[in-house]
Amino acid sequence: MIICTLAVFAVLPALLGGEPRLVSSWPSHGAQDVPAGEQTLVFEFSEPMARDRMSVTTGNAGAAPEFIGAPAFSADGRTFRIRMRLQPGLTYVIGANGPNHYNFQSEGGEPAAPVVIRFSTVAPSGR
Repeated sequence: MIICTLAVFAVLPALLGGEPRLVSSWPSHGAQDVPAGEQTLVFEFSEPMARDRMSVTTGNAGAAPEFIGAPAFSADGRTFRIRMRLQPGLTYVIGANGPNHYNFQSEGGEPAAPVVIRFSTVAPSGR
């Protein structure tokens, strides 16, 4: 009986809509072989997001990419993209929202759950 009750509480937020969340990213969390150079950061959310706000965060725990160009959402509002320049042999830490940054929001204004993505670029040859 306890297991059934816990399962209901675990599934209930999803059934009620709950907060939007990141369902995938590129690079993915933990990736070790991301090519250096110009790449596109991609966040896919569980539902359409407001297209006029975003919070891509970086922190002290790793390198921060150089973002280039304008960010953009897909027509359905679920996929966010921004170009970035990555250096070889570094570990990067990028977040979608954070403790003080919560501008990735659903169309209804609900902030997405904060997520941190950590990945590493391929080391330069000769190392």
